[in-house]
Parts: sequence; structure tokens; C-alpha cells
Amino acid sequence: MATEEREKGNAARLKLPKLALAVIEAQLETRTNDYVFPASFKTKRTDPTKHYGSFSAFGDGKAALDKAMADIMPNIPHWTLHDLRRTARSLMSRAKVRPDIAERVLGHAIPGVQGVYDRHAYDLERAQALTSLATLIVRILNGKAGNVVPLRAQRS
Repeated sequence: MATEEREKGNAARLKLPKLALAVIEAQLETRTNDYVFPASFKTKRTDPTKHYGSFSAFGDGKAALDKAMADIMPNIPHWTLHDLRRTARSLMSRAKVRPDIAERVLGHAIPGVQGVYDRHAYDLERAQALTSLATLIVRILNGKAGNVVPLRAQRS
């Protein structure tokens, strides 16, 4: 598979954890394309029977997503799709994923001598990193992440 000049080429293969696969599977009824993250098109989304691509940062899809989210959470602050990558990277650090592995998960090129000479694909390590990330997200959603301990009144 050829990569664009701006792409790093090392995130083309990612083994997704069960949680991510379940989210993707839940979307099958609404997808009109075989790809999970299809390229976006520069067009208005006016025909519900036509596939218009993914939610790009500059397209109508992101605007539609923002509107749908505002209906649920009216005071949500401005965000971009890139914020999701930044959040994932920060959470991987919190989940104790090695920094070089987290960078590889995001498809970033590893600089210096390591980037030049280390030709290992890190498929297993990237899969483990995504599993750690998914586990942490579940813990956060269930209110079980962090060091907050509820205080209980002492009975005398």
C-alpha cells in the first residue's frame, strides 16, 4: 500500500482491541461504505442514500457531529478531531504504555538512530498498547480510574 508523503507508513496495521471492534460493529447498520475510516469528499451531505466519507476536520461531517453533540451537551467546548489523537496519546502515557510504542500507534516516525535502524514492526506491542488504552477508557467510563477514594463517615 502506498502512503502519502505526509504519512509515516507505520500505523497501517493495527490490531484493534475488542472494545474498539464492538464500537465499529455497532455502526454497521449506518455505514454505507466498507471502510471504517473512508476518505472524505468535498460536497454537501444532502442525499441520505449517498456515502459522503468520514468526518473530516474541515468537512460537513464534523459540523453535523458538532450539532448532534450540542443537542446532547449544549455547553461542550470547541474541539477538533485531532484532539482525539492528543487525548489517546495522553491516556496511553497514563496507562503506562512506553512512549515509543504510543508514538508508533499514532503512526509517528521515530526520530534519530532508533528510527533509522530499528526495523521491527511492533505489531504485538501496538496491539497491547491499544488494549491498555481501551481498558483505561472503560475504567474511566465506569468511574474506577484515578486515585479518588470516597470518604465514609466513621461510626462511633
